[in-house]
Amino acid sequence: MTAQKNLGRTLSRKIIESHLQKGELRVGGDICIRVDQVLTQDATGTIAYLEFEAI
Repeated sequence: MTAQKNLGRTLSRKIIESHLQKGELRVGGDICIRVDQVLTQDATGTIAYLEFEAI
């Protein structure tokens, strides 16, 4: 991407665009993104991770 194309977009939008796998970034639309990291708050996070890996 050129520097000019990056102007006027938020950091969040730039990150989501760089991780976009499927779909189009538009209001109300569904997208699929590549996830780099996930954080959880307590011990139930391990169970949640295992469930997601099973999908």
